[in-house]
Amino acid sequence: MSKTLHDLTEEEWVRFIPLQIDDDRVSLWNLLGFARGLELEGLARMDFIRRCLRSLLDAGAVPVEPTIWAWPRFRPTDRFGIERDEIVENVIADWQARGGGDLDWGEYPFSFPENFEIDDVAEWRRVREARLRELFPDLDEL
Repeated sequence: MSKTLHDLTEEEWVRFIPLQIDDDRVSLWNLLGFARGLELEGLARMDFIRRCLRSLLDAGAVPVEPTIWAWPRFRPTDRFGIERDEIVENVIADWQARGGGDLDWGEYPFSFPENFEIDDVAEWRRVREARLRELFPDLDEL
């Protein structure tokens, strides 16, 4: 039987990882924590990380960098490339070049464009709901 984390299997985490973004971001730091909670190590952990990054990018998330105290809190970056698989491999390569170990909170973040492009809360909610309904039409509540 496969390990679960918060009642979600590894496959469910990969599918639902975009829901973790909400109005903020998900980072490689988060993904490593989920992998640890699922007791994934070695190649299984790396495969999980790759699939989660692809899931985020397929859902429309982009790599971002913090703006520290400015608004919006982050801005998109093409530091890792512009194509999905290029971004995935470059994020992993950069992390591995730094030793491939634990990260500080929020390192290698990803967010949805509406989180740094839309200031109006009502508009943000409308865009977010439309995105989530498109991604997860089978879910009743988002």
